[in-house]
Amino acid sequence: GNTIKYNVFEPARTRFSTSAKRGLNTTYSPAREVLKTRFDVVEELVEETKEITPTKKTFLGSSGTKSWKTTHSLTQNEQDEFVATLRDLVDLDKELEEAKQVLALRPDFTLEDGFRVFDYHKFKFSSIDEIIDAFERFGIYPTRDQAKLFLTRYDIDKDGKLDYSEFCDAFLPNEESSSLALRNRSAKFPRGYYDRRDEFTALTHDAFVRVLRLHLEVELNAEALRQSHEARPLFSYEDAFTTLNKWGDDYLTKEEFADMFKKYGFYATDQELDILVSRFDKNHDGKVSFEEFLEEFA
Repeated sequence: GNTIKYNVFEPARTRFSTSAKRGLNTTYSPAREVLKTRFDVVEELVEETKEITPTKKTFLGSSGTKSWKTTHSLTQNEQDEFVATLRDLVDLDKELEEAKQVLALRPDFTLEDGFRVFDYHKFKFSSIDEIIDAFERFGIYPTRDQAKLFLTRYDIDKDGKLDYSEFCDAFLPNEESSSLALRNRSAKFPRGYYDRRDEFTALTHDAFVRVLRLHLEVELNAEALRQSHEARPLFSYEDAFTTLNKWGDDYLTKEEFADMFKKYGFYATDQELDILVSRFDKNHDGKVSFEEFLEEFA
């Protein structure tokens, strides 16, 4: 299969211009074309504003905890860019969600057997080295930094390891029926038995590889979007949260994301909004706190 061999910390524009040669973004996608254009704009903005000293961004309140309280909203230009970023995240995660649904409906794929691919040594967690090994066994060769992006997305307890529940978060689709079907499917292999030669049928193998590839691709592109905002000296995550926080409380709901999208003529479906909120919502309470919001972007 194609291999992935480039550094996630290359400038975003360089990654997009070279990724097709390396087998990652070979399929045309309108979202990716938009991203390429926006990175060109960001480069021009940096050149125009490099003499400006960025305002210091602080997120600590008087108690030392992360705080978002601010009376400022994003400028119109920054708001336009940020809403475009949110739409890009929806498009990226939507493709991954569809691939997860296909995998979830494969009758020989189970969460327990899938986790054994990552937890080959039966430690009940997967280290960064085991994650890299799991990808490599399926013909995908991420750098350590790229594998860390995947781990960071799903490492809820921040212990630097991927445990079973975190693995489930990574591979369960948001869609209820396919998610339930996968949750209720019993493991193919008896406990204590596992042979790498007996993993999956050919179709399930291909579906699993597609999800693995998309996990890396989505997180690489999400990181590029983060870098594009860091390059904008007038952008503030506090102001972004305030702009979205229509009701002025301590969290964002999918209705608030929907209201912002409507201002730009984008009428997101419930599925698209659920996909977006799930990217931020680490504790699965259906809401996005400022800490969760900041954790995703900063």
